Amino acid sequence: HQRLVKLLCMECRRAVPAKPSLRQVGERYRGELEQVVRDSSFYLPAGCPNCGGTGYSGKMALIELVPFTPAVENIIASDMDLDEKLAALLAEDFYPAVESVHDLLRRGMITYDDVLPFFR
Repeated sequence: HQRLVKLLCMECRRAVPAKPSLRQVGERYRGELEQVVRDSSFYLPAGCPNCGGTGYSGKMALIELVPFTPAVENIIASDMDLDEKLAALLAEDFYPAVESVHDLLRRGMITYDDVLPFFR
């Protein structure tokens, strides 16, 4: 996954009392996301002079990352088959974008609707 998301303006974001629905969330992400929803407050854009009335103040790229370390280089150059390489790479130092999404939701920096595609 990768996606560019808008960051909420921290000066005017508006808290919403309701928790988002998990109906559109795929089974793969449901357990983790239920915890995030339970532990977090959620916000919507409002608009103020600081953000030019948009409710947003910038954007952030959410990407999945595998740092190119010597260990990763060795895995890629190895004689392992593709499935073994993929498993080894994921175990090495893989940072999924979903972790960033969870963190940004917990911090109230993004809206749930903007990142829902990550969880389908």
